[in-house]
Amino acid sequence: MLKRLVYNYKNEAGIAFGLRKRRGAMFRRYIERKFGKGDNLRILDLGGTETFWRSVGLDYLREHGIKVTVVNLKHVSIENRDIFEAVSADATRFEPDGKYDICFSNSCIEHVGMISDMVRFGEAVHNAADSYFVQTPSFYFPIEPHFFFLGFQWLPLSVRAFLLRRFSFGHHRKIDDYLSSFVVAQSSHLLTRRMFSEIFHDAEIRNERVMGLTKSFIAIK
Repeated sequence: MLKRLVYNYKNEAGIAFGLRKRRGAMFRRYIERKFGKGDNLRILDLGGTETFWRSVGLDYLREHGIKVTVVNLKHVSIENRDIFEAVSADATRFEPDGKYDICFSNSCIEHVGMISDMVRFGEAVHNAADSYFVQTPSFYFPIEPHFFFLGFQWLPLSVRAFLLRRFSFGHHRKIDDYLSSFVVAQSSHLLTRRMFSEIFHDAEIRNERVMGLTKSFIAIK
């Protein structure tokens, strides 16, 4: 029930769907404020897929001739090839062929590894474009967004791995293998506001709130 209400991105009544739609509208305003009509922009999406961009609006992207390159470790399929192209690469080490107009990322930096990897991710964002729009969930929001469990991110690693071997959580089924439980437990590292603002030191940091609590941060430059 909680998953359907809060974290179902296909349920229009869900909080996550509403936040994503609101974030898409914010991104359009960001484009219009900085680039006017935003015609023929080249956008680099680190760690993204085509799915998120439906909240921005595929018709909007087509109307303005906006092209989006999505970068992922694994190959992702593309339906709307007139808008998107996919590149398989490590986002923390991605070296684009020339500058993009905007570097975009939605809920990726928390998955790239340890703090040193997150710093490299931030450097990749800065190298890709002079303007960027990067979002990540907040470490302080009570419900961990990948495991859908109250305070999961605040538990010691050994406890998180133990729980994963006993129960299914969020996107993850119960894990039988001992070492794999630790790998999955470490698959996301949520950031505090200070950590995020240090990585994106030249950006404005905005809070996305749910019921008065900060659910995620957005770095905008």
